[in-house]
Amino acid sequence: MCLSLAALSGPVAWYFYIEFQFFGAHAEPADYQGAITAYIVTAALLALGAVAVLALRAHWANHAIVVAGVLLQIYLTGTAYAGATAAPDRDVSPYAEYSLQESILFGLFVVPTSWPLEILLLGLLVHPLRALLRALRALLRRVPPRPLDR
Repeated sequence: MCLSLAALSGPVAWYFYIEFQFFGAHAEPADYQGAITAYIVTAALLALGAVAVLALRAHWANHAIVVAGVLLQIYLTGTAYAGATAAPDRDVSPYAEYSLQESILFGLFVVPTSWPLEILLLGLLVHPLRALLRALRALLRRVPPRPLDR
């Protein structure tokens, strides 16, 4: 379920970056560039999701969802490439500026369909950290205390 929702993050980003416009009648090159960045972030999240599928020993069909989701992101990137490389419309003042940081944050935190996968990935990180802390605690208990020098 998490992987399917994350795969839909690309079309959600497409809608909010390219189709739904607050200002102007059409999307500008900066909008397309932001959408492409969101697609790349979504593909990276899906790749991490494939690692999560391996770690959880989940069903093989989950890998098919990851592959289909990454292929969808590649398709969306291909459709947005022409708009991203076009010259900005000088008649529109001021025209939009592209921000890499805002586009990455949009792909990670604004698109709600990616949140379940992000929570799952964070949960997978917590387990090894807890095991490491437990091992360090056990190691510290085994070390005999040093005598105080007086």
